[in-house]
Amino acid sequence: MHLPEPVESLKGIHRVLRPGGQLVISLSLNADAGWDHTKYVKRYGIRLYTGKEMQAMFQEAGFSKSSITYSMGFMMTKYELFVHFSII
Repeated sequence: MHLPEPVESLKGIHRVLRPGGQLVISLSLNADAGWDHTKYVKRYGIRLYTGKEMQAMFQEAGFSKSSITYSMGFMMTKYELFVHFSII
């Protein structure tokens, strides 16, 4: 959410991970959360992605396997997004 060129950054991460390496990301703000994040986007200058958008970026960066898990939070529909990507 803070990277100006996320796919390029992910390509760099992919390049340095060894075969079988894994990258796990946890985001408490995400576009799938089901509530309005407009004030955070404006205040912090971030870009929020859906799980599908993230999977597409990681696939473009070279990651071959991914899974997404949503964790419920108090008074929120989908609070945290856990994304797991692997190199096979």
